[in-house]
Amino acid sequence: MSQWARLVAANLARVLLTLGLSLALWAATPSLLGWQPTTVMTGSMQPRINPGDVVIARPVPTSELRPGQVLLVDDPDHHDRLRLHRLVRSNLDGRLILRGDANPGEDSTPVDPHAVHGVGVLRVPYVATPILWLHNHAWTDLAILLALIATLIGATSLDRALTHPVSSTDPSAPPPPPAGEPRPNPTGPGHEPTTRPPVEPTTQTPALTAHTVVRPARLGLITASTMAAAALVTMGLSPAGAAFARTTANTGNTWAAAPYFTCSASVLAATPYLYYKLDENSATTASDSSGNARNGTYQGTGTTTGSPGACARDTSTAITLDGSTGYLSTPTLISTAPNTFTIEAWFKTSTTRGGKLIGYGNTQTGASTNYDRHLYMTNTGQIVFGVYPGAVKSITSPASYNTGTWHLATATLSTAGMKLYMDGQIVATDTTTTTAQAFSGYWRIGYDNLNGWTTPPTSYFLAATIDDAAVYTTALTATQIADHYNAR
Repeated sequence: MSQWARLVAANLARVLLTLGLSLALWAATPSLLGWQPTTVMTGSMQPRINPGDVVIARPVPTSELRPGQVLLVDDPDHHDRLRLHRLVRSNLDGRLILRGDANPGEDSTPVDPHAVHGVGVLRVPYVATPILWLHNHAWTDLAILLALIATLIGATSLDRALTHPVSSTDPSAPPPPPAGEPRPNPTGPGHEPTTRPPVEPTTQTPALTAHTVVRPARLGLITASTMAAAALVTMGLSPAGAAFARTTANTGNTWAAAPYFTCSASVLAATPYLYYKLDENSATTASDSSGNARNGTYQGTGTTTGSPGACARDTSTAITLDGSTGYLSTPTLISTAPNTFTIEAWFKTSTTRGGKLIGYGNTQTGASTNYDRHLYMTNTGQIVFGVYPGAVKSITSPASYNTGTWHLATATLSTAGMKLYMDGQIVATDTTTTTAQAFSGYWRIGYDNLNGWTTPPTSYFLAATIDDAAVYTTALTATQIADHYNAR
C-alpha cells in the first residue's frame, strides 16, 4: 500500500471511530443535567423514532404537559418497563391517553401524570442499536460490528511508520559525530585522527528504508478503551419499549406519521389569510384563528354549533348547516381579489341536492351577481372548482363525496393553473387557466349563487357539517395539502 493510501485509510478510520464515540457521548452526557436517556426498543413511533435510537427526556412539571408531546412514562401494563409515546389528550379524571405514531389506535391503558419521567427533547439516531441486538440475541450482527470496530482500530496504525522517518540503514549503528569533531581511526594504530568536514544543510527529506525507526503508536489502544467506556455508558441507558409493538401500522397501512399532530397546527404553519375553526358556542360570530382578526358573521338561522369536528386530535368542534338558510361570510370588503390563492374546508354530508362549500362573491349576504373562486358540490356528490376570467372555467372530481364521512376539499390557483385536491390527493387540473374575475367581494361559506356554472346543483345552500375552513394568499404545495389531510 502506498504512503498516501495508508495515511488516508488511517485518518478515515479515526474519523469513523471518533464519530461513533461522539454519538455515544452525546447520548449519555444529558444525564449529567438530570435528563433521562432511554433506548428505543420497538417500532411504534416510526418513522420519526426508530428502534436503536436514544431519546433524551427532560423532566417537566405535569402542568406543562401538552397534547403532541412525546412522553417517557412508566409502562402501565408492565411495571418493569418504560413507554415512549405521544400524548393525545387527558381524560376527565386527569389521566393521560397516549398513542404510538405508527399504531392504529390509542393505548388501551391511561397513564397517571405522576408516572411521567419527562418530555422527549433530543434524538440520537441508531447509537444504541448494539443494545437492541444484544436484547434480541442478534449475535451475528454484533459479531460483524465488533469485527468492523477492530478493523477500524487496526487501520489507525497504518500510518505509524510515517511519523519519524530516518535515513539510516542500520538502526543499531552509532550516530556519526558532529561536524568538526575527530573521527575514529578506521585502520588501527599508526593513523592519526582526522576531522570530519562540515555537512552542508539540505532541505530534502531522508528516504524511508526497510529499517525505519518508529515510535510506538497508542492511538488504537486509546480509541478502543474510550469506545468501550462509551459503550458501557450507553448500555446503562434505560430501555423504553412501546405498546402494540407487534401492530406497527397506521390507518393508511404505511410506515408514516403526520408531520403535524393537529389539523389546526398544519393550517397555521401555512400562514392562512383567514382561518375559521368553527368551534363557537353560538352562531353569531366566527372567530378568525389566523391572527388577522378577520372574524366572520353567521347568516340566517340554520346554523348549529358544537357538532363533532373532523380532526380527532383537535379539541374544537364544527358547525352544521341546514341547507336552507345558514351560511357564513367575511365582514370586510376585499378590494382586490387574489389570482394566487388556496381555499379549503372539511365537510361531511350525504345530501343529494348539492350546494356551495366555499367561494368568493361581490355581496356579503344574499345571492351575489359576481361569483367565482369557489368549491361546490353537485347533486351526485362530485366537487367542482371554478373561476371566471371572462368565461366559466371549472374542473371536477371524478368521484363523489356525499358519503356521510369527513372529506377535505382543497383548490389552488396560480401561474401553474387550477388544481383540485380531495383528501390530500390531486384529482383534477387545468394548466391553461391562471387568473380569475377581477372584482371586490367577500369570502362565503355554505351558500352563494351558482347560476350558469358547470352542473349546477338543485340547492345553492349546502346541507353539511363543515370544519376548519381557510383561505390562503399562496398556492399551497401538494406536500402541504397532504400534511393538512394527514393531521386529522
